[in-house]
Amino acid sequence: MKKANYICKLLLSLLVMFLTQDLTAGFEILKSGTSENLKSVYFVSGRVGYTVGDNGTVIKTRNGGKSWISLETHTHINLKGVWFIDRETGFVIGDRNTILSTDDGGRSWSEVDVPIVADYTAIQFVDPINGYIVGQHGKGGVFLKTSDGGTTWTCKIINVNCADGNNPGSNYDKLYLQTISFLDLENGIIGGYSYNAISGKRPFVCKTSDGGKTFRNISPAFRKSEWSKGYEIRSLNYVTEHDAYGIRNQGFNKSFLYAGNYDLKGFENISSGFDHEYHSLYYSSVFLDRLTGYVCSVINGRPQVLKTIDAGESYMFLTPPTDDVLYGMFFTDEKSAFFVGKNGTVLHLEDNTNSEQSLFVEVNENMDIPFSIAAPKSKMDVTHIFVYNIKVSEKKDVSVSFFDKYGKEIEVKNSHVRLFKKEFRMKVKTNTLTYGTYFYTIKLKEKAVLNGKLDIGSFVQNEW
Repeated sequence: MKKANYICKLLLSLLVMFLTQDLTAGFEILKSGTSENLKSVYFVSGRVGYTVGDNGTVIKTRNGGKSWISLETHTHINLKGVWFIDRETGFVIGDRNTILSTDDGGRSWSEVDVPIVADYTAIQFVDPINGYIVGQHGKGGVFLKTSDGGTTWTCKIINVNCADGNNPGSNYDKLYLQTISFLDLENGIIGGYSYNAISGKRPFVCKTSDGGKTFRNISPAFRKSEWSKGYEIRSLNYVTEHDAYGIRNQGFNKSFLYAGNYDLKGFENISSGFDHEYHSLYYSSVFLDRLTGYVCSVINGRPQVLKTIDAGESYMFLTPPTDDVLYGMFFTDEKSAFFVGKNGTVLHLEDNTNSEQSLFVEVNENMDIPFSIAAPKSKMDVTHIFVYNIKVSEKKDVSVSFFDKYGKEIEVKNSHVRLFKKEFRMKVKTNTLTYGTYFYTIKLKEKAVLNGKLDIGSFVQNEW
């Protein structure tokens, strides 16, 4: 009996370990050497990176996160953002007017003189000389701009009408700016929330088309009944001329993402098929292109990295191997990302399902953007995938990987490929799939070129 109990416990332990490895596949835990909360991360290259956080913490890696060293900033202020122009020149920002610069890779830091006292929350450079910082001041949101690599900065105070905050007029709402995303020198969006002591918070976004000289309000529509819920814009991504996304700090019943309309005159709330019924929290986001994005979140009390490949219509759970909240992330390329968070947490993610943008030029010359359509057969153990605008010469070059919504790979028993001039079709055999959302990655010569989604509804779908 004792031997049988031992064997049962051993098998249970192996099963738990197996499931854990599946659900956290791709993540690597890195030892940061600090227990301070880390809020922002920036990599100059695949090997050299910096992360900042509470109590003046700045740490640096020279070997892709395998080891980190602490950099002395001579401040105990909580730091919120970091950006490096090159390997040696960079900036960190934080509360209580903290802006520090380095020109020797972080060995020494100097205070940056700015024309206003404020709390700073986000920083971005679009090239080596043009950069922007946002934050908040008693009179409104603060927008700083440099055109000389950070030597000097000009300041604009913005109120909720996107006018000069020094002349607020009759509007008594206070503006707090928390995030920034510039597409180029002229076009950018900044966001956060407006606050009224009577009504509460309201998500706020404004846009500039002249490099920050003027702004216009493009905040998402908001019902008065929602003011008491404390909604804020935590993260913005200006991806293309016509595509921008905003992440709200709280979500309930599928809704936390805002998407800009075609000419970016405003934002609309995106309600996805994201099936959770509990209050959730969201912190930061990165969109690699107009369809593929990642969000740091807490779902049902558990840290999660959500991934979308369809602009927020559906999400895959990439469960990280930590119980600590993740606050920030940075992608060094389409596949490699670093995440930072509470108690000095640093993770590395290698997501080999993302396509390399350069491959689209190679396989898609003189054709439109590749896309695919997938549909299951009635028994739900065979899926037909139609892939358009990709030219393939050999069937053996094509392969596919399937995943469930938790990122767990589903075994592909076999697949058959039919080639055509500018497309190919696949018949993929798996075990019987249940109702829900699945994801797949199309690979050419073992390199991912296209991600797709398979939705199996609550009724038997027609065969193609």
